[in-house]
Amino acid sequence: MRRALCIIIFMLFIMVFAIGCDNTSNVEQDVESNLKNNTVTSTISELDNLQTRNSAELQYVCFENLLGKTTDLIEGEFVSQTNINGLYYYEFNVIKNLRGNNTENTIIIQSIPADYSVINTDINFSTYDVKYKQGSSYLLLLSRHSSVYTEGDVFSFVNDSLFIPLSNSINHAVKQQEASLYGMKLTDHLSSLQAVSSLNNGEFKEFILGKIQTNPLRYESEYIDSLNINSVIERSEYVLKIKVDDLYMGSYTGDRLTYNCTVEEILKGVLNKQNIKITFPTNTVEIGNFYIVALSELEGTSQNFFIISSKNSIYDCSNIESIRIIINNND
Repeated sequence: MRRALCIIIFMLFIMVFAIGCDNTSNVEQDVESNLKNNTVTSTISELDNLQTRNSAELQYVCFENLLGKTTDLIEGEFVSQTNINGLYYYEFNVIKNLRGNNTENTIIIQSIPADYSVINTDINFSTYDVKYKQGSSYLLLLSRHSSVYTEGDVFSFVNDSLFIPLSNSINHAVKQQEASLYGMKLTDHLSSLQAVSSLNNGEFKEFILGKIQTNPLRYESEYIDSLNINSVIERSEYVLKIKVDDLYMGSYTGDRLTYNCTVEEILKGVLNKQNIKITFPTNTVEIGNFYIVALSELEGTSQNFFIISSKNSIYDCSNIESIRIIINNND
């Protein structure tokens, strides 16, 4: 279950979760549609269309079901919102860290804005409009994650529409009448009497803490935490000589690109396909060039999609003989 959650989080940043760009041609279906917030439909647009307005469909999830992916619970004062390449970055001053191992005084939260519709309901809402007010305080339910492609931890909202303002009192009480989910009153999306009672009685934070206390402190996509080439080659599932053919898709985060690649030689591992897709960190490979790469298969993709196995998994072909020696010495 933990591995599956990590893969879902990783795929969120490889692909555009449940997002279709309006007025976009040449849009292909996402191979992994089950991404963030129980998304059902998902599309991937070309890089030159990443600036268009996004639309998304998602399955309905009540508030309590969002708690399972909450790693951090923070009282934060809104500072600013920045739009970079279609991504929203929200900055908050940390008033109180209720749950999580955050030690910073400020926190940056990454969000992909979209116009949403909830499947099999009449619910429609948008996260393009920034509801946060500078200097005001909010209760933030966050998911912390990291992968081979990120520098440090990345934070996202457990649901981009969840909005819980706090009062300016000493205890920063929840403003229950202003709290919302899916653009509607939060109380409309509480499924348990315990949740409703805690919100009405000023014990909502305690209710949330009780539900998330055993959650992971972060969700991590597994990778080899070493820069030593001998260790990386020894521990990698696949080592291949490949040619980078063309771009398959980009990502909103801008830190990775997925390419169609041709397998020229299998140095390690058992692979029955010549044409595969590999996600590389941005600006690490060029189309038409050959590389030696240490890879892991993205689970459940039938040897179609691969990720780099470490942060030092891309080598010049001039190293092929020394890499052969490393592999042979570990047989």
